[in-house]
Amino acid sequence: MKNQVKPIPRVRGGVPWWLWLMAGVATLAVIAGILSTGTKEAPGEVFARAVAAAERGDGEALSAELAELRTREHQDDRVTTLEAIIASATGRAPKALKLLEPLLDHEDARIQELALRYSANCAQLTGAAVRARDLYLKVISLDPSNPLPHQQLAALYESVGAFQPAFEAIEKVAELDPQDRIAPVTLARLHIKQGQLDAALEIYESLLDTEAERVSVPPNAVLRYLDCLIRTDRADEALEFFEDNPALVDDPGTQFAILMKNGNLARAEEMLQSMGFDNPGTSAIMIIRAQEAIAAGNCEQATRILLQAIARGPRDRSLVELLKTAASKNNMSDLVEFAAANLQAFDELLDQYRLAVLNIGSDITNADLRLEAARLSWELGNLVQGREWTRSAAQVDPDLLASISTSLNDFQFVIGPLVPFPLAPDEANTVDSTDSDSSNIEVGTSGESYDSPAAAGDHHVDESAAATDTAVPEDQLPTTPRQIDRD
Repeated sequence: MKNQVKPIPRVRGGVPWWLWLMAGVATLAVIAGILSTGTKEAPGEVFARAVAAAERGDGEALSAELAELRTREHQDDRVTTLEAIIASATGRAPKALKLLEPLLDHEDARIQELALRYSANCAQLTGAAVRARDLYLKVISLDPSNPLPHQQLAALYESVGAFQPAFEAIEKVAELDPQDRIAPVTLARLHIKQGQLDAALEIYESLLDTEAERVSVPPNAVLRYLDCLIRTDRADEALEFFEDNPALVDDPGTQFAILMKNGNLARAEEMLQSMGFDNPGTSAIMIIRAQEAIAAGNCEQATRILLQAIARGPRDRSLVELLKTAASKNNMSDLVEFAAANLQAFDELLDQYRLAVLNIGSDITNADLRLEAARLSWELGNLVQGREWTRSAAQVDPDLLASISTSLNDFQFVIGPLVPFPLAPDEANTVDSTDSDSSNIEVGTSGESYDSPAAAGDHHVDESAAATDTAVPEDQLPTTPRQIDRD
């Protein structure tokens, strides 16, 4: 019949075809879910990415990976490790140490290595230098071929003024990774701190050989290179480098020192004026006026200016050397003797300083030795070096920080000559430095202090670090200390 309804198609067993279709789709969905679960990243991969983010200082990526790891089962120790890393990087060293303590002997080698390394760094920040050293040495024993803990051990030794073991540790880094760019910079800096300027220059010259290499060197390494050239009577090379690479020499103190050492007085004064340092009473301007007076043959005026500068400012060997030159040209025997006596006193004090550094040697526990080096540095007029040694003493013994800050504060402002003036104080302090005739004069030369910062500026970076529980946002983490490069 035409209007007869066709029966619904059936398959075997009498089950409608559409029911079989639905069952097939459901089966495929289950299989897809299983496959999706099976391809989900293993927790170890998430942890590895989180650690990599921490090492490069990417707080946002680290937080995201940590959030993912928290959703996985049986990942408590990895989560704790990452939380400790964040605490360490955000200035909460005591909290990090507490979190890491149970993980120092963990059965997972990677967790143990991280726990030891970050504990060492936190111990260093809290002043436990011996504990930090022992932890770094244990990390090294787990994998002697890894340059990173050697590098961090070198940074620890340098921070507390133990230069020789620091040198040995960073040499190991260079041996393990010849391509490492931080190791040679650190070696050069350690040479400087031990008074080995020629050795430092040899390293810097190899690092700055080509234009491509120059831009990859830390800026402060360039400044130290130029300072070494000035202090080894190679100021003409420093000027040539400055003029060829002005973008790499943006520190006013270094620029001033280079110009003065090469006798470019007018250019040096123009630079100071452009920066607002044109007060006639500033030491930099007084040195220029003294140089001009010497070049013009007015050595008596030069000696008056220099005596005033010596009486007013921090101790600076270059001023005494210039005074001796001016006094000799003017046959002022009493001032020549005064200058010679002060130069000898500078030399003797410098010898005492070098002996103090030698006495420290490999020691990382004696704060008194470091305080003596700080005192001698300030006596020599080297304020930057004095502050560094004070910080080293505080790292060795944090309890000293409050007491030494007051007792040593006076040394930061030591002024006047090492040997007393042959003149009455009022006579030396009433010199007018502004009445010298600087017209139609020839350019003279100046001496730059071997022991003190440049007169117009201090190109040292303050690298002090304090361990507190003051929180820093986790998405603003500083780079984890793969190295603590003081450049």
